Amino acid sequence: MAPCERVFTETLRRLGTDYADVALVHMVDTEESLDTWGMEMLELAGRYRREGKVRFVGMSGHKAAVAAKAVKSGLIDVLMFPVNLAGDSVPGNAELFLLCAQQGVGLVAMKPYAGGQLLRKEGNVFLHWVQSGGESLKVEKSASMTPVQCLSYVLSQPGVSTIVPGVKNLEEFEGALALLDASEEERDYSALISGVYSFPPGTCQYCNHCLPCPSEIDIAAVMRLLDEARNDLTAALRTAYGELSAKGSACVECRECLERCPFDVNVVARMKEAAALFE
Repeated sequence: MAPCERVFTETLRRLGTDYADVALVHMVDTEESLDTWGMEMLELAGRYRREGKVRFVGMSGHKAAVAAKAVKSGLIDVLMFPVNLAGDSVPGNAELFLLCAQQGVGLVAMKPYAGGQLLRKEGNVFLHWVQSGGESLKVEKSASMTPVQCLSYVLSQPGVSTIVPGVKNLEEFEGALALLDASEEERDYSALISGVYSFPPGTCQYCNHCLPCPSEIDIAAVMRLLDEARNDLTAALRTAYGELSAKGSACVECRECLERCPFDVNVVARMKEAAALFE
């Protein structure tokens, strides 16, 4: 609690303001989290709201049942949750969006492209539950998905107040803005809501929670190259792997990364896989 209060106060000072529009409690994904530290943080944000330091209290999460419990509690004004075409098949998501509309809770749709996975050219992509909103999925795409189609789907869902698509370059930014002038045909996503299947968890999100590695392996970089090689092991991927200062074979199996990984990735096994494939 104390560090959070210090960070909040310091953030307001740096921004030169005495209030924040929204104070957001991040990644509350289990009932235990919500009932323990999550509730403490929501109560802290509620106190800030009563004191005029916060206008609205928000929470982000990736599990519909937990998010719905928070919405029903009356403690939050804003929910940030993954909303995308793939998540359409996840049980509980549609009910959650409707609940937000009924309760007057602003729904901020994050991950409209499922972390960029839906825009990949590959026919098959794998999504972790944080990307789809509750379930690990395999998506078999019959056609390429466009930013306009993805965003149109999100805006059609009940309760959605706004979207926060991540962009890594100007092209992706312009792709999102294309929605403003898109035709009805370009917006049509109806043929894309299919081909979504469950698959076991354990997909790396390249988040670097596993670091530091005592062997100084850039685990996320190795994982990304390995995942891309699943679709096509190109010369460019081999070159990129060869340029890494520490490769998969440098893993000493200390298992520290396994203890830190929030996504149940068997990092040790995948380092061996990378060494076998690339080296």
